[in-house]
Amino acid sequence: MTSVSVDQSGVFTPLAASLACDDVVDVADIESFAALDAFVSRDRVVLRAANCSDGRVFGLARQLRRRGFGGALVVEANLLPDQLPMATSSGVDVIVISEAHALRCAEPQWRMKAQGERFGYQRATGRNLSSEAG
Repeated sequence: MTSVSVDQSGVFTPLAASLACDDVVDVADIESFAALDAFVSRDRVVLRAANCSDGRVFGLARQLRRRGFGGALVVEANLLPDQLPMATSSGVDVIVISEAHALRCAEPQWRMKAQGERFGYQRATGRNLSSEAG
């Protein structure tokens, strides 16, 4: 099966070869953030998720970056174009999707989402909530 990589700009690049097995970490196998320490010194980490609804991949990516990981961070999952800003904000460099998924979610959709507003975990409000608490 051929895969396609999607960079932070939403640009597709065909991948002819599989990702190296030594770099691949299945998100379902990570039981705690402390387990990520074993990957911090690697040059590349590939976080593999079963599907686009497994949001653990974003939290793990963010925690890897917070723990000092400076290498290439790849997510291998059929994410949706809407998830590109979230992946980028979490520290992901590249998303790898299947060729079949790339046909359903075409490159222009990814590029459009890359140009949009960046995802944030907490949205700023115009109110000072702490002054309203008391």
